[in-house]
Amino acid sequence: MNFSRFTFLIFVLSILTIPVMSQQLIISEKNFTYPFVLNSQTVSNVFAERVLQKLSIHNEINISFSVDLSVKVTQLSQYQFVAMAEVRYDECKGNFLYRNFELCSDFYPEYLDFGFEINQAFQSKNSIDISFHNSPSETIRTIFSWIDSTGNKIPEIKPIFKNIRYDEFWEQKINQKINRIELYYKSDSLFKLWNEAIDNINLDQTELLPIHDFTLDDIEKEFEFFNDQNIYSILNPTLESHHVFSNKMNDINQKISRKRYLLDEYLHRIDFRFIESARESIKKSNVEKAIYFYQKALEFHPYSIIALKELGQIFLNQERLSDASELLKIIFSKTWPHEKLYVECVHLAQNVYQSILTKGDEWISEEEFHRAIEVYSVALIFCDSIREPICNASHKQGIINAKKGILNSYFNVINKSLERNRMDIAENYVRESKKYQLANQKELPDDAEIQAMADKVVSRYVNEAIINIQKAQFSKAIRQLDNADSLGYSFRENFSLAYLNESREKAFSGAFSVALKETKMQLEMGNIVLADAKYDAAMDFYFKHPEWIKDTTEAYALFVNIRQAESLKKTDWGNILYSKAEYSSALLSLQEAKSIEQKFKLSENRLLDSLLFVISKPIAFEKLNSVGMKIWRNELLDAKKIIDEVQTLIIKSNLEKNLDLMKLFNSVSENYESQKCIFANSEIQKLENEYFNYRNENAYINAKQSVENIIKIQNEFGECIQSPKRYDDAMQFLIPASEYENLIRDSSIEFRLENYSLALRNYFKADSLFEGNMLDKNGVRRSSLSSFFYQSIENKPIFSALSNSILYQKPEYAFELFELLKKRGVKSFETRIVQKQLASFLKNRDKISVPSLTKFERLKQYPVSGKWFLWFRVYYIL
Repeated sequence: MNFSRFTFLIFVLSILTIPVMSQQLIISEKNFTYPFVLNSQTVSNVFAERVLQKLSIHNEINISFSVDLSVKVTQLSQYQFVAMAEVRYDECKGNFLYRNFELCSDFYPEYLDFGFEINQAFQSKNSIDISFHNSPSETIRTIFSWIDSTGNKIPEIKPIFKNIRYDEFWEQKINQKINRIELYYKSDSLFKLWNEAIDNINLDQTELLPIHDFTLDDIEKEFEFFNDQNIYSILNPTLESHHVFSNKMNDINQKISRKRYLLDEYLHRIDFRFIESARESIKKSNVEKAIYFYQKALEFHPYSIIALKELGQIFLNQERLSDASELLKIIFSKTWPHEKLYVECVHLAQNVYQSILTKGDEWISEEEFHRAIEVYSVALIFCDSIREPICNASHKQGIINAKKGILNSYFNVINKSLERNRMDIAENYVRESKKYQLANQKELPDDAEIQAMADKVVSRYVNEAIINIQKAQFSKAIRQLDNADSLGYSFRENFSLAYLNESREKAFSGAFSVALKETKMQLEMGNIVLADAKYDAAMDFYFKHPEWIKDTTEAYALFVNIRQAESLKKTDWGNILYSKAEYSSALLSLQEAKSIEQKFKLSENRLLDSLLFVISKPIAFEKLNSVGMKIWRNELLDAKKIIDEVQTLIIKSNLEKNLDLMKLFNSVSENYESQKCIFANSEIQKLENEYFNYRNENAYINAKQSVENIIKIQNEFGECIQSPKRYDDAMQFLIPASEYENLIRDSSIEFRLENYSLALRNYFKADSLFEGNMLDKNGVRRSSLSSFFYQSIENKPIFSALSNSILYQKPEYAFELFELLKKRGVKSFETRIVQKQLASFLKNRDKISVPSLTKFERLKQYPVSGKWFLWFRVYYIL
């Protein structure tokens, strides 16, 4: 029978059989006694061993006690028997004092383990193990039963003592008692410390009262903890030491209570104590210390009217008017004085207000207007915050006078600047005075004087400009007139001066004429390029100011002269090149000259026409003769280009009347026309074959080039091709495919150069292009990211790519790179940080994209099985 089944049987029988046993005859009763000696050799229990080891340091342990065991057997029926076992402690016979306190009775074990052998006739022995949970104050009983199939044979029961046991709860109880004993022996030193600390609390030290309050709090808490340990419970009440200890406890408790009462009283009136200290300091002429004490009083009682008033008086005496007004504002807004104190506070406020007015007037008289405003503003804030009729409007008038003084100082600077002809300073101060008036409209509503000053500056600008116009200094005059116009409109929306507009027209026209004269001078000197640049600058000036420049006749005539000179110069240059037998260059220069002549309808230049005719004829013959070779080589695109060039040359050089040339031109053209369709269809067939071959080889760059050539042939020889194929769909696919191929190549090159970040950016750009255009549907093979890293002998770029894959929001490639690291033999813990980054990114993204799924369901979509991806799974689920 195992122990758990037997325990359950004991429980059932303890309920059901006790009434039965009371009615049955006890057939057997035996008593046993088991003595014990308790020491480290007889106890093999970790809890008891720790306690014994701790106590053996102080004293030798000698504890003994005995256990009485009584076993009574009752026969319930012919075959059924019940036994009741009782365990009882004898008193502790040993002696163990720990620091003069008896602990013997505390060492009773928590558990007693017995085995009972039941000898039955003609049957094997039946063994039962029973554990008693004991207490020294109670008798513990337990009941067990068995069946004897032989019948009418009284069984023999032999109890066997096995072990005594202690548990953790027992260790805690005895440790608690030991700690209380230790605390008792420390009590004298603790009482001494507390007494000294309480005696050191000097209530006359006002500044230290808050610190003393904290100190007394700590003593009260320590004493409360000491008292809560209930040390009385471990003391023998008959001992004299018990009474001594009790008296000490009471003395300390009373001392703490008395000191607490006095300290609370002192703290309650601490502000008055600081005020008294401040008054004493004033008597000793130590004003700074008095200020310190008043401020300390206000720390504890911010609305102490006495401290506020008396400190305010000190600030008034020191002309700290702003500080004094702040204290009075508290008195009349956040608290309220009564009777005599009220009269004193009002009197102080009146004195402060009068001092503010006096100080402000002093600053005005010294033309320190900004300082005056600061002083008056103190009264403004002070007067608006109290309800008493202490202030009048004098401080407001003072602010007005000070601001008028600032404005007048601006006017003085303007007048002095005009006297010294410093127009820039004068204009700046006019504008500043306007800004100041607008910012202070409440005090300075009238701006007539500022308008008069602005008109004065405008008039001076115009007069100076007229003088500069007369001196032909037009640019300077324009700047001055612009300044006058800008300043006038800044102050008047309907600003208009007739003589200002007249002056502007003269200034701009004069500046335009000067620019044209400079252009003409350069042209006369033969500097055509410089003359052209000067002319462009003049016309830019005109287009910016067309409203002021009325006459452009001279400008147009000058422009024609420039073009005429340019044409002549190119003709002369062409003639020089012709004389050097550089016919192609000469022809190009002459054609440019002719183009200028025709474009601007210049008078005909006979030399130019003659030279064009002479040079163009041999060049035309030379080009036409080269066409035959191009056609023979099947280079019909080049042949067509040459024919078009010759046709243009014939028209530009008037060669239509040259019969030999025209005969050759027509013959070459007929030959080209007869071959072009054969060439076009053959070339398209060849290019189409190239396109399909490149397409099959996934060479999309070359395939795109082939299609572009096909489209070029179709555009050039469209009349030769019947039902030409459309390649719009192919190009729509080939453009992104070729771009994808280019980006992948660039990425591979950058990787070989160890530019890993750039390589990765190019790859991700290519991948986005692949996805956006769905290139996989057209058979484009997607390049694998990990393929870039197989050639690398280091793992560092792969780790960098992993981080960047998360940065560029391409986490799907991270798994591919993780597999690559795994194949390279990298341990999982080495990738913990990157796995955490990836897991955090995907977890946050999946919460938004698939909120209906659980974390475990969302995790299933990722290939992260196995121990190697442990970190990823942990961080994803957490």
